[in-house]
Amino acid sequence: VRHRGWSGLTAHDVADIVGVDVVGELGTVSQVPRVAETTGIRTLGALPRALRKAVRCVLPQEVA
Repeated sequence: VRHRGWSGLTAHDVADIVGVDVVGELGTVSQVPRVAETTGIRTLGALPRALRKAVRCVLPQEVA
């Protein structure tokens, strides 16, 4: 789940709505949305630490 202050939804709310368990939570990581939308996520180089941590929650270790 990517937290947005304005949404008012908790991780539990999101899990109930989509019908799956939330295994990772991510706050806003500065610059990532803009870079991803304008030049692509691959241009970031190394992912920011918070994003890497969330990725490890949902992908097998050999992929992450």
